[in-house]
Amino acid sequence: MSYRHDITLLCISGEQISPGRIREMERYCRCVFVPTVPFKAPRTTAGKFAQMLRSVWLREPYYIHDRVERRAQIWLEREVDRRKFDVVEADADTGAYLRSPLSAVKVVILHSVADTSTRREVAVGGDTVGKWKTIIYNTVTRWHQASVLRSVDLCVTLTDDNCRDVRRLYPEARVRHCLSNGVDLDYFSYAAPVHPPKGICFVGKMDYAPNVDAVLFFYRNVFPLVRRTRPGLRFSIIGSNPPDVVRSLARDPAVDVNGYVEDGRPFVRDSGLIVLPMRMGCGILNKLLQALAMGVPAVATSVALEGLSAVPNRDLLVADSAEGLAAGIVRLATDEDLGRRLAAGGRRHGREWDQRRPCGMR
Repeated sequence: MSYRHDITLLCISGEQISPGRIREMERYCRCVFVPTVPFKAPRTTAGKFAQMLRSVWLREPYYIHDRVERRAQIWLEREVDRRKFDVVEADADTGAYLRSPLSAVKVVILHSVADTSTRREVAVGGDTVGKWKTIIYNTVTRWHQASVLRSVDLCVTLTDDNCRDVRRLYPEARVRHCLSNGVDLDYFSYAAPVHPPKGICFVGKMDYAPNVDAVLFFYRNVFPLVRRTRPGLRFSIIGSNPPDVVRSLARDPAVDVNGYVEDGRPFVRDSGLIVLPMRMGCGILNKLLQALAMGVPAVATSVALEGLSAVPNRDLLVADSAEGLAAGIVRLATDEDLGRRLAAGGRRHGREWDQRRPCGMR
């Protein structure tokens, strides 16, 4: 985009941004930073209940309302008029900034649709109180997302399924699937798979509920089945901000909770196998795209495969039950030829994906 357009990045962050990252972004765009106080969720039951009531009253989840930085909103409204921006684009929850009138085309990009993920979360199970809490927050989130969709000129999604989900949420939405995630085939280069694999790796931000659920589901329901026949395999968890419930898994000598790492590729390659036991969430998973491009055999659920063109049993193994996931891992741990075939298929999928052009992208 920077070859043909002048771009300004408005970054609203409660974290320190390293000078190296700023320099990298400034190769392509003007950067404006607005610092904000890091968000902290309430810890007590009374605090959480009060926040829920507040969210219902505001018709907006508190974790979105409290993250809207007034200084950033003022800057945006002023600079759109002064600099004559043609388009203002916001990703995901930052779509809240687009609800005010702006003299520019307003575009929100949704990498996933929260309503779909929450429906899956409710279907997965859990205690009754937790389900009702999830349903209430989903109702509030639907109100909020509908208000954003009413305010923007275009909603862009990464998959056709996401388009359908947006229209179910707000039938009048102006929505189009004209973008997709990509994978850098040079950076995520191919290497022959490790056999036998040393372990099983999961990669993902660990302050994201679907990732936490996937890790706990795997450890509690799948890993014990794997260890019956492959007791030497380790489970390695890569991802920033792991909650206490995930950190506690490190008490098991067979589990490594690594937290944030600068480069996850060596961890994935050394394990020799990646697992994506997603039961909720939606949208394209970069971690799966990247693992396939690297030639690391993968075992995943059908939810993790959403939006991709990867073919089960050619590019990866797919199963939705604990028994099926465990069986796939054991197969890869014992069948070297299968691992090689999946590694080649995964890399081929990476090349094919890299050449895709979603509608409108030429």
